[in-house]
Amino acid sequence: MPGDPDDYAIPFLTIGPRSFKDEDGWLLDADAVELAVEVISPNERLKGMNEKTAWCAAARVARLLQIDPCTGTWSLLTRPGEGEYKAVVHGK
Repeated sequence: MPGDPDDYAIPFLTIGPRSFKDEDGWLLDADAVELAVEVISPNERLKGMNEKTAWCAAARVARLLQIDPCTGTWSLLTRPGEGEYKAVVHGK
C-alpha cells in the first residue's frame, strides 16, 4: 500500500516492469504493477474477495484479473480509483 511498507499483498502472479529484477528490494510498488492475478479458491468467501479487490483498487493496481476455476469464469478489473475499479469485463 502506498505510504505503508508494512501493508502489502502477494497475488498468485504479478506483472510489472522488467527493471524490478535488478533492484535490491523484494516489494514492487503497487502503482508499478501492470497486472495482478488472483485465483479464487473454493473456500474463498465473497467478503474476502471484496476486501482484496478494494485493497488492490486503493493501492492503484492498474489491472486485476480474478479467475474462478470452480465456475470457469474470470473478471478483469481496470481503472482503479476511490477503493473500487471503475471498469469490469467478465468471461467464461
